[in-house]
Amino acid sequence: MILHQCERLDLEVGSLFFDYVLPTYIEDDSLFPPILWAQVPSLNPSIMIDYERAVLNAIETEFCDTEVKACFFHMSQCIWRHVQELGLQTTYRNDPEFSLRIRMLPALAFIPEADVIKCYNALLATSCYTDNEDLLAPLLDYFENTWVGKLDRRGKRKTPKKGGAERDREKNKKLLAKCAEKCNQLDSFFLKGTPTEVTGNKDSRQLLAGYSGSEVLSKDTIFENTASNFMKPKYHTLEYFFKIHPVQPHDDSTLPFVSRKAFYRKNQTIRTWCTYDETNVKMFCSVCLAFSIDKNPFTYGMCDWKHICQRISEHENSKAHNQCCEAYFMHIQKRDVGFLLMENQMHQQREEVKKNRQVLDRIIEVCKVIGKRGLSVRGKRNEAAYFLKDPTLDHGTFLEMIILISKYDAVLNEHINNIINKSEKMHLQGSKGRGNFVSLLSHYSINNVISTISSIIKQTISSQISKAQMFSVLIDTTQDVTVMDQCSIVLRYVTNGTINEKLIAVKCCTDSTGKGMMELLQSALEEVKVNPEKCIGNATDGAANMQGVYNGFTAWLSKVAPEQIHVWCFSHVLNLVITDATKNPVPVVNFFSLINAC
Repeated sequence: MILHQCERLDLEVGSLFFDYVLPTYIEDDSLFPPILWAQVPSLNPSIMIDYERAVLNAIETEFCDTEVKACFFHMSQCIWRHVQELGLQTTYRNDPEFSLRIRMLPALAFIPEADVIKCYNALLATSCYTDNEDLLAPLLDYFENTWVGKLDRRGKRKTPKKGGAERDREKNKKLLAKCAEKCNQLDSFFLKGTPTEVTGNKDSRQLLAGYSGSEVLSKDTIFENTASNFMKPKYHTLEYFFKIHPVQPHDDSTLPFVSRKAFYRKNQTIRTWCTYDETNVKMFCSVCLAFSIDKNPFTYGMCDWKHICQRISEHENSKAHNQCCEAYFMHIQKRDVGFLLMENQMHQQREEVKKNRQVLDRIIEVCKVIGKRGLSVRGKRNEAAYFLKDPTLDHGTFLEMIILISKYDAVLNEHINNIINKSEKMHLQGSKGRGNFVSLLSHYSINNVISTISSIIKQTISSQISKAQMFSVLIDTTQDVTVMDQCSIVLRYVTNGTINEKLIAVKCCTDSTGKGMMELLQSALEEVKVNPEKCIGNATDGAANMQGVYNGFTAWLSKVAPEQIHVWCFSHVLNLVITDATKNPVPVVNFFSLINAC
């Protein structure tokens, strides 16, 4: 593990990192599998950091045997800051020889440690440092005090002084290393032993897998029996416990019983709970040993070999053993107490989610049909759920279609009846608002569905334009009933030889200048992730704010897409022609009368 450039952490934050963040990764078996920890003594970990004292203290406290390496970039930055403090940055930039010699100071980090002082003295003997001795004296004092050490009276360089905390850590590190020599290696704590012969079917051998969980031992070897393997395991070691059990040797010459009668039932099925301790010559029940609260002969070791078959049969039919077997099956299925208590509620919740998804599928299809036909979605009133059972009221296009489908669809019919009953109860109680009542038919839900459909359509348009590599813009405004200008933005492009005209936005226009219209277009194109630079043309009316040479919409668009061409919309031109032609009504009436008579 390497930590790159930890910046500006105080001691408390550094300690929190090693106390709380790092253990999260260590406990994750996918990042650090158990087999890796068996090899920890052979690893030589190192950590790279900057020169923050808090991080260094935290690392040396938590990982006293870890090699700490400093970042070369941060070292160079420290030297450069002192160059700036001395006002030498101009000389550094203008004099190549001077900048080269300064850069040689941090480059000493790449020289073998035994040759650093020798190379540093050779560097000081160059003309750059001798000619600028007074000017560079503060920089060299800093470098010697921090990195290579000052000269003493004997002409030898002393290593930079260490703080009291650092000296204490080195002392503790030496004591820890001395104590570690007397301790066993980490890999010695893993279960090892001499192989013992075993036979049996494939299922029993698979339960004798090693601790790593990655390989199954061969049919001829298992771990050696130890006393700790036949004691009640801790909860966090249950998985390991059941990987080494059952132990069922089949060499009857070394056993005080007949293995075939003890380990197999009359129908030749194996008793996987039955495990034998060869060291203490006792028979155990692995599931009772793991889950039983009360003691029985098979938890502290059965040794009545004269009646072993009878005792095994009695134990196998006992209530305590059956309860332990149920606990074992729940354990391997990861079914804890919370799951058992909430199983019915969880099943009911899954069924409700399934029904709601089916209802939502039908709602989405209705919205798609309404959008395809260009119809209005909602009505003006009578949208409350308790109004839905009145067929004389107008509920709007969407709700009317839902009511019609519910007459022939069982899922939707059940949903409609449920929300009508709940809504009537809330209405009679005089409650205001919906509270936690979700009908999936309110205007909030429908608006969310429509917004989602709109986003999918825009994504499709964006992908098609990306393939087409070019497009043109059609833009125009009109006033709504509130006398607000609404700007329609249409993109025209060609895909697979087919011309497409797609409406991507209808935006409220508060600034009708050429610049304002351009900003409106850019915001619309940004929403659908279309690059305006790919625009090759635009079509607008002949208004000055559109066709203006200097501040018109076309002029602003040309700044973004210089190759685009403006086209005066033919429909607007025809509209102007017809307007001018119909100013004198009498000739016009005679003309159209003549046309109709033909």
